[in-house]
Amino acid sequence: MKCNFQKEARLNYVLILLLVGLLLSSYSLVPSKNKKESIDYIEYTRTINKAESFVLDSSYFAALTTYEKAFEMVDKPLAGHCFTAMQVSAYLNKKHHFKKFMNEALKSGLEPKDFSKDSLLHSYIREQKLNTFLSKSYRKNSKIYSSQINQKYRDTIDKLIEWDNKWKRIYLDTLSRVDPTNAETYNAKYDSIITLIVENHLIPLIQEHGYPGERIIGSARNGLGSKFNYSQSMGRILLWHYHTVKTLKPCEYNDLFFNEVKKGNMDPREYATILDFQVNKGLDSLCGNVKTYNEHYIVNDTTYFKEFNVRREKIGLEPMDEVIQKYKRGQKVCKQIKEGKYKHIKLFYWCG
Repeated sequence: MKCNFQKEARLNYVLILLLVGLLLSSYSLVPSKNKKESIDYIEYTRTINKAESFVLDSSYFAALTTYEKAFEMVDKPLAGHCFTAMQVSAYLNKKHHFKKFMNEALKSGLEPKDFSKDSLLHSYIREQKLNTFLSKSYRKNSKIYSSQINQKYRDTIDKLIEWDNKWKRIYLDTLSRVDPTNAETYNAKYDSIITLIVENHLIPLIQEHGYPGERIIGSARNGLGSKFNYSQSMGRILLWHYHTVKTLKPCEYNDLFFNEVKKGNMDPREYATILDFQVNKGLDSLCGNVKTYNEHYIVNDTTYFKEFNVRREKIGLEPMDEVIQKYKRGQKVCKQIKEGKYKHIKLFYWCG
C-alpha cells in the first residue's frame, strides 16, 4: 500500500509539473499598456495613507481630495482604495466624485454585488437613483478590467496554489499527524515541493512578468462577513509557506521584491508582511539585513515604534500609532455592527 501511495504521489507530481509547464508554454504574458511614465508607487501609498489618516480624524473633505490626488498619480488605483473613496464621497453626498470613484472601482475589478453588500454604498446608490448608471458603468469598465489583467498568469498561480495545498494537506496536515514517528520525513518532502514551486516556478515568473499582485492578475475578495478586504494574496501565501523552510536562499529574493514594489506590482504592505514573516521565522539571523516593519506580527511595545516608523515611512506606510488606531477603530465597528449600527467607512482593519 505504501508503494502504491508513492507511485500515485510521483504520478500526481509529474502531472502537475506538466500542467504548469503547459500553461507557461502556451501563452506569452503581455504587460499592461498605456502606463504613465515615472509613477512613484510608494508616494501613491503614502498619499493613500494620508487620506486614511483624515478618515481617522473624521476630516472627510480632506480625505476626499486626498483620494482624488492619489488616484491621479497612477494608472490603476487599488480596489480597496476605490471602495473607501466611494464611501467617503457617499458620506459627503458628493455625487460627482462618487460616480468617478465608482468607475475606478469597477475598472479595478469590483462588481455591483460588492456595493450591494455594503450598507453605506447600497443606500446611497438607491437614494440617488444610480442603478442605471452603475449598470452602464459596469458593462463598460468590467471589460477594461478584463483587458488589463493577465488571466492566464492568474490561472498559473492558481495551479501553483493548488499544487502547494495538495501536498501540504497530505504531508503536513495528514501524514505527519497520523504517523508522527515519521513526521520529519513528511516535513522534508513538503519542504522540497514548496521550494520547487517557489524557486523553479514562482520566482522565474516574477522575474519575467512581475509579481502577481492586483495590478497584474486582478483583485480578490478575502474574508467573511464584515471582516473582508480586496488584497491579492496568492503570491504571498506561497512565499509564507516557502519561508517556513530552512532554505539555502532565505532572503535572496528580497531585492527582487523591493523592485516590484517600486514598479507597483507588489503593494508595500505586502512587502512589509513578507519581510516580517521572514524575521518571525528567524531568517534575519541568517541574512543580517532583514528588519521588521511590524506589519504582520504587531509588537505593541511602543519603545520600538520609532525604529519601525523609520522603515515604514520609507515604503509609504503609516506610523504605528495610526496602525493601532485603525485596529481599535475596526474592533469598535465590529461591536457596533452587532448592535445594529451600520454605514461605516471601511479602512479594512477588522470590520472598519
